[in-house]
Amino acid sequence: MKILFVLLCIVSCSVKAANSITFAVGHDHQKMIIDYPFYAASWEILNVELTNIGYTVKTNIYPWARAKESVKKGKSDGLFLAANFKGRESWASLSIAIGQDQFGVFQNHRSDPLAPFGSVRLLSNYSQLTFLDQNKQIKVTTAQEGLLLLSNQKLQGFVMSRSYGDYLLHNELHTLNKRIVFNEEKIETYTAHIAVGKTNPERAGILSIVNKAIGNAFKSGSYKKIMQKHGVEEYQLVTF
Repeated sequence: MKILFVLLCIVSCSVKAANSITFAVGHDHQKMIIDYPFYAASWEILNVELTNIGYTVKTNIYPWARAKESVKKGKSDGLFLAANFKGRESWASLSIAIGQDQFGVFQNHRSDPLAPFGSVRLLSNYSQLTFLDQNKQIKVTTAQEGLLLLSNQKLQGFVMSRSYGDYLLHNELHTLNKRIVFNEEKIETYTAHIAVGKTNPERAGILSIVNKAIGNAFKSGSYKKIMQKHGVEEYQLVTF
């Protein structure tokens, strides 16, 4: 009987573990699901649809750089969210798109036009923003750091996601809001996905589950309803 009980426990625990999906998220995840519409809506869509097909959603919370590493090493099933930047394919396989965002330059009109641009990523990753001088870049660790440098006129522009920049400038960096604007004339659009590590032995299964959840949201109509509920901009929606 004891052996049977142990075996039943092992089977039960394995099934429970198999029926969960763990996403690596950033340290500000809890704030973002409240105050960042696109992020919050995407998170709700995945939670609703994964629950509907029998999966529990879990999180591993890290600083953003470590979140990516946890996915690459297979410690987390997927990175939430990941734009389809150039070079991402070297370490990740992407789910179907759950949305999209505009990337471009936040500017401070008082800044020196000869000052460098700033970005968390290498400017070469932004394939369409060809007006950027890649030889005049300051690479920073966080978007907050970059926007503060821009506010202090140390940069002529800071390159990042439009919606994430708006989120920061209306929340923790709200005192900078009047000095910084987004240049709507020079943008490129990237789709947003769940990124799964290419070396993860469960990669195919994870992608299949996540893609099914996102696909179900489109088919049922819950995708658009949830996006609209959170006030997500029309340009951020995608079709299935």
